[in-house]
Amino acid sequence: MAHKYSDVLPDWFEVYVGLEAATSEINKYEPALVPGLLQTPDYTRAIIRAEHPNITPAEVNRRTELRMQRQQHDDEPPKLWVVLDEAVIRRPVAGRAIMKAQLEHLIEAASLPGNEIQILGFAGGEHGSMGSSFSILRFPDPQDTGVVYLEMRAGSLYLEELHEIEQYTTLFNHLRASALGLRESLAMMKEAAKAL
Repeated sequence: MAHKYSDVLPDWFEVYVGLEAATSEINKYEPALVPGLLQTPDYTRAIIRAEHPNITPAEVNRRTELRMQRQQHDDEPPKLWVVLDEAVIRRPVAGRAIMKAQLEHLIEAASLPGNEIQILGFAGGEHGSMGSSFSILRFPDPQDTGVVYLEMRAGSLYLEELHEIEQYTTLFNHLRASALGLRESLAMMKEAAKAL
């Protein structure tokens, strides 16, 4: 899939797309936006236009198409456990209608088997990953310790050392413990959607 979109895909992200397709489980913390695997097309287009204001509408559409393709799986999709900062569901992106549709999509995704979505509420205060998102990718082979993926504006970093993966796994476990429970998280998402 990545080669089909090489015209709009940075080399450093092409590696991630390949790894993501091979995963059996993804643990992700996101402080600012809905993760790509859970985005609607309209939300995606708005995010891409905001991040890349000088690209053509055709390129926006190609990048959006790629993001939507990443959500399709011929076989079993990876288990997905996501912790979102409350800001993700409170910040209106691309207007009320698009944000409401995105929240409804997130609510629907939370009900699918294998998906766990928690909200780390503002009331939780400070925590160990306030300014940075990360993903922990795990693979079907139990001997494979996984990869931690960190993305920055100009590139990405892949951490594969066992001590690095353990450090981020501990951090993710702390974030999960600090976040609202699954039912409470779902209720907050529904309340945020209703408020729009």
